[in-house]
Amino acid sequence: ASDSEWIMQQASNNLNFGEVGVADNVLLLEAGGKVGMGTSNPDGGHLHIYTAVDQALKIESTDGNVDAVFKDTGGTGIIRFLSDTFRFYTDAAYSVTPLTMQGANVGINTTVPNAALDVKGTTVLGSSVTVSGATTFENAVNVTSSTGISLTRDDSNSAIYGPHLYIQRKRATGDLSSGDVIGYLDFRPYRDDYDNIAASIYGAVEGTMGSDTTPGNLRFATAAAGANTTTER
Repeated sequence: ASDSEWIMQQASNNLNFGEVGVADNVLLLEAGGKVGMGTSNPDGGHLHIYTAVDQALKIESTDGNVDAVFKDTGGTGIIRFLSDTFRFYTDAAYSVTPLTMQGANVGINTTVPNAALDVKGTTVLGSSVTVSGATTFENAVNVTSSTGISLTRDDSNSAIYGPHLYIQRKRATGDLSSGDVIGYLDFRPYRDDYDNIAASIYGAVEGTMGSDTTPGNLRFATAAAGANTTTER
């Protein structure tokens, strides 16, 4: 194969590098500070890359990490790629990592997402949310709503039960004992930092649990007038 011939040409205060007989504007240095690659008319920023193939830009490093650093007068942001993981940092010290994409998982406020979406910390959802399939919450869940919470099951099969609210408790080892509370519903009136309970409904174990026996009871407790604690009724 013959060697390629290259040309450097100045026109209209621009400097153009091209391969003779193959392509002009392989690299164009435009007056005013813009750089074009594959285009004679760079716009939209200081660097404009134009190509007819999918991979327009490749960044490669041999030290295990590839970083793209963004900086303005207000701070620094960094995108790092390592192995199969993208991490987004919002500080120059690589200490604040609000977003991680690892394989097929996305993590918010965690660098090791263990699910398709893994969120650590307080989460605020400000619109309608639809959840398909089972959902597991590991910590407290607070719901603030002006209309309440609605559980609906849409199924034409008459043998299917309606929507269920399951409350389950287990010990680290062994069965629950008689008197152990399985779960409860608290009713709390809101007033500034007032956090006392006006009424409660408890579900508890009553008797000895067996391989196929789950004895239990419901307990009701209310606060009397002038009291700030509930009494079982």
